[in-house]
Amino acid sequence: PHDVLNHFKTHPAIADIIRDGEVVEYSAHVVSSGDKRAMPKELYKDGILLAGESANLLMNAGEAIQGMDYAMRSGILVAETIVKAKDKGDFSSATLKEYRKVMDESYVMKDINGFQDAVHLLHTETMQQKVPNLICDFGRQFFSIKNKPTPKSKDMLKGAVKRHASYWELVELGFKAGKSL
Repeated sequence: PHDVLNHFKTHPAIADIIRDGEVVEYSAHVVSSGDKRAMPKELYKDGILLAGESANLLMNAGEAIQGMDYAMRSGILVAETIVKAKDKGDFSSATLKEYRKVMDESYVMKDINGFQDAVHLLHTETMQQKVPNLICDFGRQFFSIKNKPTPKSKDMLKGAVKRHASYWELVELGFKAGKSL
């Protein structure tokens, strides 16, 4: 990410704007794809509760990777669980397992469970290669200026589909997307 940022900063449209600027902070890291299978089996052990990214509480449903609100909500639930454990004077798994129960009842786990198929859908060849190529192909045709009559949009789209995917793949993708989103 640092190389990408440095390259961006040298772009002619950007370099003059930020010439006298000063980097105050830089931070980046790879985040999980939001696959529930990567979550720890348990979010608690004796004296330990996991929240936010440490518990892999992320969801990737296509539009964006969601996780900050999950981190905040799970942090609140951790705090509430700790207060109860402190009142009991017991930080064992037997007491801390309540955290798992309240997490499962929260919108966080309902979202993660509900959108799990979307995570897997995004990592298919159709979504990663065929659909982007089809869209770019259609866009090039649609926005190209040529010295001949412009084909109808539906014909341009049909051609792009033929070159990059099958109608069956797109129908299947639509069905899976409708089911998972």
